[in-house]
Amino acid sequence: MRACDRGGAYASVPYVSQAGHGPLTAPETIAIMLDPSATLDRHYEGEAATLRAARRDVLSWLDERGADEAAKQRAALIVSELATNALQASPGQTYTVQVVFVDDEHAAISVRNHTSGGRPPAHEHWHLTDRTSLRGRGLAIVKSLSEDVTVDSDHGEVVVTARIRL
Repeated sequence: MRACDRGGAYASVPYVSQAGHGPLTAPETIAIMLDPSATLDRHYEGEAATLRAARRDVLSWLDERGADEAAKQRAALIVSELATNALQASPGQTYTVQVVFVDDEHAAISVRNHTSGGRPPAHEHWHLTDRTSLRGRGLAIVKSLSEDVTVDSDHGEVVVTARIRL
């Protein structure tokens, strides 16, 4: 465990990454802050009207911790895309947005939902195919704004996490 300049300590915690190819790969390690105030963890009703609140909460949380404007705007778009996907996969079901500092230069943004529709498409299908389509661009956008995107799916729970540079 080590101290950090954002007012907490880090601990190494294993997580599962999907490195862009096929099934989940071997566990990797990320650092998660132990200070509870260092994590944004909010639940939202499964309605489109909650997207604005989710974006606002993430922007405010990052702003309070000194993130620059570019990082805040990337984070807001990532939250918007991932939460929209959660709503489309599970209409009317609550979803959770979590943001945590991974280290002094990175944050992890996760959106968690429960779905009967299965897991998101594999990484190789995350691309902008038809620019006029109303759907199918969200994960490609998130991938382009992030350093890494992971997908974990287990028993109807889907967690998509994007790691961004601050």
